[in-house]
Amino acid sequence: MQSSLCIFFGLKYKKDVESGLFFLSAKIILRHPTDQSKVLLIKRMVNGKFSYEPAGGKVECDFKSKIAESLEECAVREAQEELGLTVKIEHYIGSYYFFWIIDSNKCSSCALFIGTITSQDEEFVANADACELPIEPEWIMIDNLINKKVPIDVCHVGLENLMINYFSK
Repeated sequence: MQSSLCIFFGLKYKKDVESGLFFLSAKIILRHPTDQSKVLLIKRMVNGKFSYEPAGGKVECDFKSKIAESLEECAVREAQEELGLTVKIEHYIGSYYFFWIIDSNKCSSCALFIGTITSQDEEFVANADACELPIEPEWIMIDNLINKKVPIDVCHVGLENLMINYFSK
């Protein structure tokens, strides 16, 4: 069993190829187009309880052609796939990690961005990815995030603090 020490966004972890899979991911918090007191998050049912998180997912990578998307490209693509929205990234907020709910042998280190909506696909119905847990987009009051009135899944280690610190400025 071979392991090596890797560093990504300041997070140190031991990569052990026999114990699980590690992914780079990106998520984006979207500002409301007209009401700056709200942001768009997605609501998921996890273990019988609702929790919220930004839209996002894992970075796509094609090892055969040696092509991968950037973290920013991933966040933009995921907003389109999950929400039917075209978005523009404003800036990077920070990073956190999580072990996957649907497969605890997978872990993601996730870059978090803040962005704005530039257009909406009027024909978009819902996230069509059968591998995903069902989601429901919801506008959340920033004050409720800051005051911890919005349940953030505890498996997203560091996400709640990143959002509170960003929006408390």
